[in-house]
Amino acid sequence: MKKLVHSICLIFGTCVGAGLVALPMLAVHLGISLSAIIIAAMVYIAWRSSMMTVDLNALHQSPSSIVQLSEVYSGKKAFGITMASFYLLSFSLLTVYFSCVSDTVNTVCHLGQTTGILICGLGLLGLLSLKTRVFSQLNTIFVGLLMVVIAVAILQTRTDGHGMVAGGSVKFNDLLAFFPVIFTSFGVQNVCHTVYGYLDGNKRKISLAFFIGILVPAMVYIAWIACVLHTIATNDAAFYQRLQAHEVSVGELIGFLCDCSHYKSLGLFLKLLTLLAIITSAVGIAIGLLQSMKELLSENVSRLLVCIVPVVINLTIPNVFLKILSFGGMVATIFVFFMPYYLLKKQGQKLTVGEHVCFLFGVIVVLCELKQLF
Repeated sequence: MKKLVHSICLIFGTCVGAGLVALPMLAVHLGISLSAIIIAAMVYIAWRSSMMTVDLNALHQSPSSIVQLSEVYSGKKAFGITMASFYLLSFSLLTVYFSCVSDTVNTVCHLGQTTGILICGLGLLGLLSLKTRVFSQLNTIFVGLLMVVIAVAILQTRTDGHGMVAGGSVKFNDLLAFFPVIFTSFGVQNVCHTVYGYLDGNKRKISLAFFIGILVPAMVYIAWIACVLHTIATNDAAFYQRLQAHEVSVGELIGFLCDCSHYKSLGLFLKLLTLLAIITSAVGIAIGLLQSMKELLSENVSRLLVCIVPVVINLTIPNVFLKILSFGGMVATIFVFFMPYYLLKKQGQKLTVGEHVCFLFGVIVVLCELKQLF
């Protein structure tokens, strides 16, 4: 039972991250109802796509990342494509998370950007050096704290029930922008092999862990989107219009919510919420990346690279947060949807309707991102 709980917490923590900030800023165009419908559909897609990789692990009869599985079942060409996309997205997300955590730490402690980035690297290195049992317990504590902070933030934010939060006339471009971000916000597939090994290949428990671990973040996202949009519409119609016009930054949004709280303590909770959400996601991404790199390099070298690369990128390239998130969803479709689908089909497995739906959704995400870029 403890292993199941720890697995659910790992999945939950990996899922909840930058989506807490990004989704309300995009959902303002769609309204709460349509956003909730899309999020509900995403629960099934994220769960089913995760189980595709789990099914491949079961065929291989050992916990292996999609990178290794692509080499085993399809050869070096598929291996190269999958490895490139997996590492590109994983290191990109870690870079984004380091940037966000550093900004938050710098805001609270005024340590400076460089110091904050170095703290992130050393902190992650320390976490990844812990024994599996200790690490799992610590991650569960982080996730528990995150859920408490989210609940407090929602309860303390003013939602008087006034103000309109309907999306109005939804434009096609609004959906194009929303689909890649909602997909990235449910990115848990990189921990499939970790959960498979931790739960000893028990597919019933693994399926349950992924379903609960994805369902709970979905409910959190819906509640948080409703809370944020109600609060803005209730307190400042002009700010709501600015949000719809893409004229509000992340810092302005957090600051506005702090000002609208019943208690001044909400400012601290929102900073802690951002920090914990990013840390738990970074940990989940780092675990999946480390597990994959250990198949190619020694554990110590892999651990160092996982922590050093995001530090170097942040110190050499300014303002990476938005630059990287803009194409993350499109890159992820390769190893989340397309490669598992292709490998299962290549092995003669009978594909279900759910797996066909995942493949189609992957195509939609790619087309949406290409339309946004061009």
